[in-house]
Amino acid sequence: MDQSSEKQRLEDLKHYALLDSAPEESFDRITRIAKKVFGVPIALISLVDENRQWFKSRQGLETCETPRDISFCTHAIEKNQPLIVHDASEDPRFRDSPLVTGDPNIRFYAGIPLRSPKGFNLGTLCVMDQQPRIASLEHIEILRDLARLVVDEIELRALAAFDCLTGMHRRTKFMEVAETELQRATRYGSNFSILIFDIDHFKTINDTHGHAAGDLVLQKVAEICKANLRSVDIASRFGGDEFVVLLPETNLSDARVIAERLRHQFETCQIEEGGHIMQFTTSFGLADHANSDLKTINAILNEADDYLYEAKTNGRNKVLTSTA
Repeated sequence: MDQSSEKQRLEDLKHYALLDSAPEESFDRITRIAKKVFGVPIALISLVDENRQWFKSRQGLETCETPRDISFCTHAIEKNQPLIVHDASEDPRFRDSPLVTGDPNIRFYAGIPLRSPKGFNLGTLCVMDQQPRIASLEHIEILRDLARLVVDEIELRALAAFDCLTGMHRRTKFMEVAETELQRATRYGSNFSILIFDIDHFKTINDTHGHAAGDLVLQKVAEICKANLRSVDIASRFGGDEFVVLLPETNLSDARVIAERLRHQFETCQIEEGGHIMQFTTSFGLADHANSDLKTINAILNEADDYLYEAKTNGRNKVLTSTA
């Protein structure tokens, strides 16, 4: 896979916000079926990112991830067909892998790529055994069907997680991802910032130009955020014209630079609708995890929201934080 395609694949994978998410019964149900149908000790839903394969669901394996460079699934996602390894100890691609020479002592592997609607292989549904074996065509077809169910479940999850108009995370999904980031930052002593902003006088835009024009403004906000934020940043439409962005590994000073860049982009963009040119401004409030008093996501959100309120009551079209 060339570098450009791999970058697009990783972006597609991260779009679904599945990595490091909590176990879910809808996925565990599928791996239990695969394990039982094949009569094997291990069944996994594996997602492959830059450096690892991470298991969204696992049956018969304790670890939640392994390095990418030793994984079977790295090979499986290279092609759009099943990868079947009857005896890994005799396969030159895998015989020296620590997954074969040591625990869990893999011999048999069968994996089906999880192909997204955009055409990228996110990972695999796979089954493994410590004994060599032959996979029947019937079993492979069943595994294909189960892999399609995994992709369907991923898409259903995405529909529930993302706002249809803007493509941004919904509030519930944002809070789930933010809690994961809070745990990570607490564990490793790192920082992150949250910014909250809304559109100044958005009601006037709807009243003057109509709700279709208001929708165009909301979509423009999402477009500008996508163009100016990193792939690791999490942008959410919290409701109406209010938006929240989580910036991992970002202190308050750097977050303010990002917020000011967004504010300027919003202020200077022009939207044509019905022969009219629309412009809009935004107001921002920022807070970060480094504040020792802010131990929860809600506490950080509340502080950022306080600064947003202050920005709106002091002239709008500005960014306010504790360093202002």
